[in-house]
Amino acid sequence: MAHKPRTLDNASAAALPLTAITAWELLFHRLGVEEGGNAGDTLLIVGAAGGVGSILTQLASKLTAMTVIGTASRPESQQWVREAGAHHVIDHSKPLADELARIGITSVTHVASLTNTEQHFNALINALARRASWR
Repeated sequence: MAHKPRTLDNASAAALPLTAITAWELLFHRLGVEEGGNAGDTLLIVGAAGGVGSILTQLASKLTAMTVIGTASRPESQQWVREAGAHHVIDHSKPLADELARIGITSVTHVASLTNTEQHFNALINALARRASWR
């Protein structure tokens, strides 16, 4: 139990637990990531600056050994994703394959597509390694 943060209205504060639970469920249950594990794996989070995405970025970067790549399009959103713990930040308004190549990534093992999945679907499929997980 904790007090509501002063900077949040009641509706925003009420949504925090659901956002965190969703991110936790996605990372550890749906994607099958092991807490403290998955060294050598790479998680691509499309929409890492959003509510679930930013919590997912924090959980993955702090509680796993994975490399975390977050996407965001605006400079201030990209900075937010970096501060949340992403090892790399790419711009999802540009072709994802080009953005991944720019940071030296040829494939990823896990994808959490939280926004614009239809737009990025083919690029995400092409980026997935053979033994990858998708949610």
